[in-house]
Amino acid sequence: MTASSGKADELEESFLHKFEECLLQPDVRKSAKDIIDLLADEFIEFVISGCVFDKQQIINSLQNEPIEPLTQKVLATGLF
Repeated sequence: MTASSGKADELEESFLHKFEECLLQPDVRKSAKDIIDLLADEFIEFVISGCVFDKQQIINSLQNEPIEPLTQKVLATGLF
């Protein structure tokens, strides 16, 4: 891996991380337009239960999701 490809990987990771953080915001989760903009048309989510959801199913699900502030709990320190 070259230094430039390493930098590109870091930028891509940072970019994707920001998208993931956007999806945690209650106002974004309730906005079908925002979700449409953030998720690729071919988006598929595989959840731990074994269910598979496509983009439209995610949009529909989030529209019916109660708005509750997300909380964080530190489970361990020094991991990142």
